[in-house]
Amino acid sequence: MSSKKVENYIIETSKIVNSLKIHSNDILEISKLIHNAHKKNNTVFVCGNGGSDSEAEHFATELLCTYQNKKRKPISAISLNSSASSISAWSNDFEYSSFLRRSIQAHCKKNDILLILTTSGGSKKSNQSVNIVNAAKEARKKKMKVVVLTGKDGGEVLKYSNVSIHIKSKKTSHIQESQLIILHLICEFLEDL
Repeated sequence: MSSKKVENYIIETSKIVNSLKIHSNDILEISKLIHNAHKKNNTVFVCGNGGSDSEAEHFATELLCTYQNKKRKPISAISLNSSASSISAWSNDFEYSSFLRRSIQAHCKKNDILLILTTSGGSKKSNQSVNIVNAAKEARKKKMKVVVLTGKDGGEVLKYSNVSIHIKSKKTSHIQESQLIILHLICEFLEDL
């Protein structure tokens, strides 16, 4: 790798991060949804695949524990992929694509929030991230609020979202970097409450 490649990566990342300004109102809306859910004793459920799942778990931790304000009350937040035993049992006996749907059936209720992190948005046609699409569909059936952070072409999951932010990038790493910034901005909003 050359220093020019490093520089170009940083320049490209900066452009995409800078473009997030157009989503300011959506970020505020998501933050308010979470705040209102917290006030009404609802739970924020988060999910994703791979790196997006790691970011989802990171966000759940920020809400449950603390972000900066050590005196902030905990916000009920659960990562749906946090039980490796449940995932492996369900996937072994059935298939992974229905695991998140099953989790939503078990844990979620009306007016809870499902926050989905995905770089592709899923597609049943190409059999990509079908678990995410199934989760969003089930959440809407349960009358949950569905929040989607996605990239690439947006994917099928967008048709089930109440609020979405579509990061216009084809590069997975840039999408995930942008999603993390959005999650931290939501935390910043919640710190002020």
